[in-house]
Amino acid sequence: MKIYISSDVKKHLPDYINLSPCDSNDIFRMITFEDLQSIICDAEAMDIIVDHALCYVEASKIIDTLQLVISKLHHGGKLTICDMDLEEAIRLYSEYKMTLGEFNGCIHGFKYIKKSSFSQKTIVDILKQYGLKILKRRYNETEFVVEAIRP
Repeated sequence: MKIYISSDVKKHLPDYINLSPCDSNDIFRMITFEDLQSIICDAEAMDIIVDHALCYVEASKIIDTLQLVISKLHHGGKLTICDMDLEEAIRLYSEYKMTLGEFNGCIHGFKYIKKSSFSQKTIVDILKQYGLKILKRRYNETEFVVEAIRP
């Protein structure tokens, strides 16, 4: 089973169960991360992609949310997390490479109001804490991508 959780309901992936914490349409089902309990059994997913969706989880619940997502991942399965990097956004804004409007959009959201922001380092530390092996870490301006595998 493959799961795709994204805030952008216009960008769906075929052969994946497409879920969104923000909106729904003919392809995407609107969920909270806690709804994964009823959608997928533990250790069932071979691939989970979380694309700009963690920022819609309250900061106080991020560890529990990632623990839940990891529990749904099959041993040998891959987890990919893409989101905005808080430290990079702050760095670009402080170096005058980003306007105040762009910075506010990064932090608070453009279309939907974000509940939290994280750095790539924070996400990597949490994934390592739960035993995942980090395969790749990439940046693209303010965006980060982390790929990990559950041993």
